[in-house]
Amino acid sequence: MPLILRIRGASGTHRLTVEGGATTIAAVKALIEAQKAVPVAAQRLAKDPQGLTILDDAATLEESGLGANGSMLYLTEAEPEEP
Repeated sequence: MPLILRIRGASGTHRLTVEGGATTIAAVKALIEAQKAVPVAAQRLAKDPQGLTILDDAATLEESGLGANGSMLYLTEAEPEEP
């Protein structure tokens, strides 16, 4: 069943629809990149507004406690690392 996530970042709050609770954090980041043009490598997704609880890319939304419709994620953009 599709879930709507709320993503709060510097440019405001956006809604993102995903397949369900089995969606990985990495897949959420890929959708953010496709819809908001924020490169995956620059994204930091957290469960708290302070960004203290960074989410593991391999974890699912359910495993991260974000399997409910309307769950809020907090997006910060890191500076890209120079090679």
